[in-house]
Parts: sequence; C-alpha cells; structure tokens
Amino acid sequence: MLKRQKISKPSPATGNSKEHIIKQTLLSQYYPQVLTLREYLFQRLPKTSKIRRKKILSVGRDPSEEGLSAFLDSTLIGVSVCTQASQKERWQQWTTFSQRADESASTFINLNSPGVFSQSEIVDFAIWLLFSKKYATNGQHLLCQGFQKDVNSRAMRQEENHISGIPGVQSVFPNIHVTSMKSIPWPQVLLLMGKEGERAMIDLILDCGIFLEVGIGRGVYHQLCGLPLGELQTVLAERPPSKSPVLKSKQNKVVNHGLSAITLVRNRIFYARAALNAKGGVRFGLRHIHVLNRYPLERATSDAPSSTEQSTIHVMMYLFPRQFGLHNVFTDEVDSKKTVQPFMDYTLREDEINQKYPPATLPKIPKRLRGKAAQLVRKLQVLHNRCSYKALVDYYCPVVDGSPRFPIPKSQPEPSNESSIQLKTQMTPSGISTMVSTLKSKEIAPRKPSMLNYATPEPMVSAFCRAVLLKLVPKEFWGAGDVRTHNEKTFLKNVDRFIGLRRFESLTLHDVSQGLKISDIEWLQSPNTTGAKMSQSDLAKRLEIFHEFIYYLFDSLLIPLLRANFHITESGIHKYRLFYFRHDIWRSLAEPAIAALKLTMFEEVKLEQARKLLDSRTLGFSQVRLLPKETGVRPIMNLKRRMIKKSWKNTLGPSINSVLAPVYNIFSYEKTTNPTRLGSTLWSVGDLYTKLKAFKSTL
Repeated sequence: MLKRQKISKPSPATGNSKEHIIKQTLLSQYYPQVLTLREYLFQRLPKTSKIRRKKILSVGRDPSEEGLSAFLDSTLIGVSVCTQASQKERWQQWTTFSQRADESASTFINLNSPGVFSQSEIVDFAIWLLFSKKYATNGQHLLCQGFQKDVNSRAMRQEENHISGIPGVQSVFPNIHVTSMKSIPWPQVLLLMGKEGERAMIDLILDCGIFLEVGIGRGVYHQLCGLPLGELQTVLAERPPSKSPVLKSKQNKVVNHGLSAITLVRNRIFYARAALNAKGGVRFGLRHIHVLNRYPLERATSDAPSSTEQSTIHVMMYLFPRQFGLHNVFTDEVDSKKTVQPFMDYTLREDEINQKYPPATLPKIPKRLRGKAAQLVRKLQVLHNRCSYKALVDYYCPVVDGSPRFPIPKSQPEPSNESSIQLKTQMTPSGISTMVSTLKSKEIAPRKPSMLNYATPEPMVSAFCRAVLLKLVPKEFWGAGDVRTHNEKTFLKNVDRFIGLRRFESLTLHDVSQGLKISDIEWLQSPNTTGAKMSQSDLAKRLEIFHEFIYYLFDSLLIPLLRANFHITESGIHKYRLFYFRHDIWRSLAEPAIAALKLTMFEEVKLEQARKLLDSRTLGFSQVRLLPKETGVRPIMNLKRRMIKKSWKNTLGPSINSVLAPVYNIFSYEKTTNPTRLGSTLWSVGDLYTKLKAFKSTL
C-alpha cells in the first residue's frame, strides 16, 4: 500500500541567481512581496482545495506542459496590499459587468480544452474599473495605455463602444499589453485556478505587477501589467533592528536644516510669463494667486466680526509655517515627486492648511505671534492694498526707445564677400590714397537693432524692488531707532546683491541673515518677559521666528515680485549675464518671433485633439522659450522638464528625456555593436571624414 503523498509549497529557490537578484534588489523595493506566478497561484488557493494545489505543483511533469511550467516559474509577481472590503466590492462589480451569477460548482478542466471562463472579459473588466472614478490611476496603468474615456452622448446611450467593447471607454491605438494578457498562456493559467480563477485573475491585474522574462536564463524582465515602477513609491523593508541599526537610526532622524544649507531657490525667477488683465494687457504687481491677493484685508462687520482676523491668520501661516506646524524649509524634507528644486514652492499651500486646520475651526495663533506680530501682519495687508505696483514700475523702469541702455560689446564687422583685399608688407603713398578713397566711397551697413537694447538695467530693477519692499514691509518689523535703520539698510543691500548675481549664483539664508540685530526687535519678544534678561532659549526662539520672516521676504515676496514684472533670461552672447525685460516689452519682442516659428517650424493643433493625444500616451509635452541673441532669438525646447500629471494632483510625471532614455540606449547599443544595420547614416559632420577615408582605401 502506497503512502499518501504530502502536498508541499513550491520552493522559492527554484529560480536562477539572476532572478533572485531581480527579486531581492529591485522589485522588493516597490512591492511588499515578490513571488513567482506558481507561488502566487498556490497562495491564492484555499487550503481545502487540495486537488487544485496538487495540480499547480504538478504542472510540468507532463512533456506537453513544459512550456506552461517554465512560464509559471519564470514570471515574477509583485504583490501589493489590498483590503478585503475592496475585493468584495470589486467582485460585486464583476458579477454585474459579466451579467451572470457566481458559479459555485467547479469541475476539473483539461488545460488544452477551451475554458468556460473568459480571460478577455476579465481584462476588459479591469480596464473598465481602472477608468472608473474610484481609481485615480487611469492612464498610468499599463493596460490603460491606448484607451481613453468616451463621454459623448452616443456612447453613453449605447453603453458600449464598438471599437474597444468596453462600456464608456474607446480605443485610440492598440495596446500590446492587453493583447498579451488575453492570449495564451493566460487562459490556461485561469483554468488552473478553477472557481477561484476569476477572483485571482482580477486581483492579479488590478493589485499586482507582472514581469515576464525576456529569453531564458538571462535575468532580463519586462513589465506586462500594473503601474510602471517609476510611478510607485519605494517601500521600506521591515528588518530586525539588530541587523540594520543604521537604517533604523536613519528613519528616526529628525531633519534640521542649518542656515547655510537653506539656499534661496533663485532659478525660479527665470522665464516667467506675463499675467494678463481682462483687456489682454500685462498686469503688473504680484500674481492673483499670491496669498496677499487671495486673502485681502476686509473690513469687519457686525455679521462677520472675525473676517479680518481670519484673513490675517491665514497670511501668518504663510509667513511663519513652522510656528503653525506646517511644511517648512527648516525641519521638513522635500518630496521629489512634487518638485525638482532643493526646496518646495510655497505659493499655494491651501490643501495642507485645510488638512491640518479644517475650515470650520479657526486656528489659534501661537503665543509668540500674538499681539504685535499679528498687528504687523495686518499692516502688511493694508500696505499691499495701497501699493501701486504699476506706477513704481513706470517710475523706476521706464519704457524708452531702442537705444542701448547699458554698454554692450560690439561685434567685429564682417568682411565683404564681393571683393578681396590684397595684403602687402609695405604700403606706397599711392596705395594709401587709393585705400582712403575706397573706404570713403563704401558706406558701412547700419547695425541691426539688438533685442538686448530693450532690457532694463539691473540697477533700475534693484531700485524698483527696494522701493516696493520699503512700501510693503512695515518698518516695525526691523525694530526701532538705529536698529531699524541698520536692519533695513542691511536687508536692502542683500536685495541688491540678490538681483546682481549671475546665472548660476545664489545666496543662502545664512548670507542674507548676517549683520541683522534682533535683540531689540519688539515684536520678537515674549509677552511675559518684557524688560527681562534674554535667556538662551528665548534667543533661539527669536532667531527661529526671524529667520522664517527673512526667508519669506526673499522666497515669497522678492522672487514672485521679479517673476510678475520681468521676464528674466540669459542671452546667446553673454553666457552667465542676466537680462531683465519688462513683461510688456518682452511680449512685444517675442510675439513676432513666435508667429514666425508657428509658420516655419510648428503646426497648430486643436485643443481637443492635443488633449486626446496627451491622454493616450505617457510621453508629455515640452515648453518653448526664446533665447535672445544679438540680432534675433533662438528657440529652446526643454525636454528635461518634468510636468505635472493630469490624473495625480500636484505630482510631477517623468520628463520626455527619461521616457525616451531606454529607446536612446537601445539605439546607441545597436549603433556600437551593429553599425552595418545603419548603412550610410551619418551622425555628425565628423563621421563624413571617416566614411570618405574608408571609401578611399577601397579604391
């Protein structure tokens, strides 16, 4: 009598060493659990399903199933966490989508026979569910590429699109991932699971990442299904503290940036676009999204006695975010998915404020900011309403004619191509008289006007910014008496220094804080310690608040002021020198150049067509800027810039360069290893000599 064989779990060590490296070093950073497809199917089956478990383990013993066995062992599955409630709701939606009741009966089915379950229908259901409102990943999931929502009335009435066969979704171009998921061997995998196959396949498509091996034994994989790895956040592996004490201490480390480590993000001033008013003209002053414009000071009424206080508190959250427990440059890390800059842009932080302080509750002002500090912030709002930015721009940066406003080095005159000049070592008197008469007869061509002549000199820009800040910032912020005069003079000197920097130069918060006296500033003092001797902790708190104030003046007042009133750019002839163009001047200079580019280089696309094109691919779009030269402009397209994704709010997507990098690397590899495939292709002018030399050697 034979002994009953025990069912054992599939061994995770069946793969080769390269597969082990991919699982442990790469995929484990993005998924909590990485399994082979055989292990995943075995794990999804209940323990009572002994026949199915045994069948999954025995796949491959029959020679006709060797291909399926290799597929089960070589395919890697990155398993994500999914709640039981969402799986239950998903199953109800699948029952409605398939328009049939749940099948409780299960029969053992031959893998070579057509199954009763439709793999194609499950894939269509997954795409339909990914495009529903509850899923924010539509367009990023690999199965969604090539599809888009069909919201026209005809599709909504018919409830089905004849192109894709999916209700409310239309196909724009074929998706090879969808075709692969519907073809063999996936229907066979579905049949292996029996009645659990539908649930397992739906969860596999929606919650997991599927990676297929390219070739056999090479350790190279490509992703077939799931969110791309670039869209996933890394997960921190849970390890014993004894084995990784360094990792644990790094996670618990409190971030505290010093003043020297906080750099003013000066490159935000470059290439700004003009804000337009209702008449289409350029609007000077701070942008409409600035907090001083979004929360103006309102007069208190009997119906709303706290309206003024509420707007002032909101502005104080932008000035002193650290005191209100908000994200700041001193104690918080930067999210690389939201910005590529070393520090965040705090122009809009309403989502963070509403999350921490719901609109129904009025946040309390910190003790150190009550009284005098709140009054000064309120005065800042009043002075902003009274400030005439347009008049200050016209006074300090007036519009003049096209004559040079500062010395620009002249270029050497080009020699004439019509006649050649004979060079002689000695000049005879007759030759001298002939040359003089020749030069007099020839008229020198007038020099073409340069765009750089219309730029505003840096001293004028500096004078405008200092005048605005003098009118905008209450003088009591700097103290009283000689301390006020000293601090105000030091601050304005740093403003002038900031504007006069070159292309890649910048200042730190330590640089702009040097020389400022804070011990006698009244609004920094604690209300309970007036006249008392200042302690070390009190000094540290004063420095903390005052450094927040200084950073706000540069990052959220000076930089937005420059962006809102000037287009700042480098030039083609001056490598690192900056030029400041008033927005109205730059607009009059750039519009003819843009119109010429539209006629010669670009093709106009309708807005609806452009949106459909962007929704159907991961490749984004780039922006064109104009680089002024001595006699014209040069169009520059930045393909390295990461644009904000449409489906993920305030999240940056991959740049065009990063998306095309794999294709570029493949072409570069083929160019190096198989140059004969390219034929007579020339990659540069230097390749011409190599080709001619090789051709000459054959003659």
